[in-house]
Amino acid sequence: MVGLSLPLLLLSLLAGLLLPGPGPARAETAASELEQQIEQLRRGISEQESLIGTVSRREESLLTELARLDLEVAGQRQLLDAMQLHLEHKQQQLAVKQEELDRVLEIRNQARDHLRRRLAATHQMGSVGLLNILFTADSLPDLLELQDSLQAVLDHDRQTISRYREQIRQLEEARLTLESEEAELLAAQDAAQAQELRLAASREERAAFLNRVRTEKQMYQQALREIEAASQRVTAALAAQSTGQRQNPGGSGSFTAQRGRLALPAAGTIITGFGQAVTGRFGSSEQSRGITVKTEPGAEVQAFFAGSVVYAGVMEGYSGLIIIDHGERYFSLIARLAEIAVAVGDRVQSGEFIGLAGLDPEGTAGQLYLEIRRGVEAVDPLPWFDL
Repeated sequence: MVGLSLPLLLLSLLAGLLLPGPGPARAETAASELEQQIEQLRRGISEQESLIGTVSRREESLLTELARLDLEVAGQRQLLDAMQLHLEHKQQQLAVKQEELDRVLEIRNQARDHLRRRLAATHQMGSVGLLNILFTADSLPDLLELQDSLQAVLDHDRQTISRYREQIRQLEEARLTLESEEAELLAAQDAAQAQELRLAASREERAAFLNRVRTEKQMYQQALREIEAASQRVTAALAAQSTGQRQNPGGSGSFTAQRGRLALPAAGTIITGFGQAVTGRFGSSEQSRGITVKTEPGAEVQAFFAGSVVYAGVMEGYSGLIIIDHGERYFSLIARLAEIAVAVGDRVQSGEFIGLAGLDPEGTAGQLYLEIRRGVEAVDPLPWFDL
C-alpha cells in the first residue's frame, strides 16, 4: 500500500472547517477564523475562474489554429491532385511526341536507305552507263527532258531528307521541353508533399497541445467545484456559529479522550505503519501518512468514532474515500473502499456501517487505508487504537 496524500487544497479547506467546539471564550475567534476562510475561498474561486478563462482563450486560439491548418492541408492536397493531373497530361504528351519521333526516324531511315541504294546503282553504272541512258533519247528535247527528270529525282531525295531532318529536330526540341517540364513538375510535387507533411506534423503537435490544455482546464474546473463546495460548507458553518448552533461533531465525548480506546474500522492485520517507507505511485520512495490494514474483500467498514461526513466519493489515489470530522480539528480518512454507504452531511455514530472494503492496488487482496489528521497534519493512528 502506498502512502496516500490528499490534495493540499482540499485538506486546507477541510482544516478550516474542523474548528474546536467553541466555548464562550472561543466563539468570537472561531467566527473570525471562518470569515477569514470564506475570504480565502472567495479569492480562490476568483483565481480559478481567471485560470479557466485564460485556458479557455488558449483553447479557442488552438481550435482556430487547427481549423486554419486543416484548410491549409486540404488546399495542399488539392494542389497535389492538380499537379498530379498536370504531370500525367505532360507524360501523355511526351509519350505521343516520342512515338511521333520514332515514326519520323523510321521514315527518314527508309528514305536514306533508298537514296543510298540509288546512289550505289548510279555509281556502279559509271559515267558511261549514264551517257548510255542519255543517248537513248531520240531527239534533243527528249534528251533534255530525260536530264531534267534525273535532276528532279535527285532534288526530291535531297528535299525529303532535309524535311525529315527538320521534323526530327523539332520533335527532339519538343521532347526535351516536355522532359524539362516533367522534371520541374516532379520537383514541385516533391516540395508540395514535403509541405503537406510539415503541415500534418504541425497539426498533430497543435492537437496534442490542445488535449493538454483541455486536461488543464478540467483540472481547474474540478478545483473550482471543490472550492465552491468548501465555500458553501464554511458559510454554513459560519451561520451555525453565529447562532450558537454548532456543537461537538462527535455528539458526545471528546475525540482526544478516545486515545488508546478506538477499534479498527474493519477486522484485519496492519501491514504498513505510519512513517514507513513505501513506493509511491510514480516509483518514488515516500513515507506513509497513515496505516494499511489487510482485510477481507467486501468486509464491512465502520466509523471508529462519531462525527460528520465532510467528504464521500472517489478520489484519485484513494479509490473510495470517506472523510469524517470528529471535532477538535480531528478528522479521519478511510480509503480503498469498494462501496460507500454515507453521503456528505451525514452524522455517523461510533461503530456505524459506512461502506465495504475494496482491494489493494494489485487487486489481489482486501485492503483499507486509514489516516488521522489534526488540521492538515497527519498523526500516527496506532496510539489511538486498542490493539
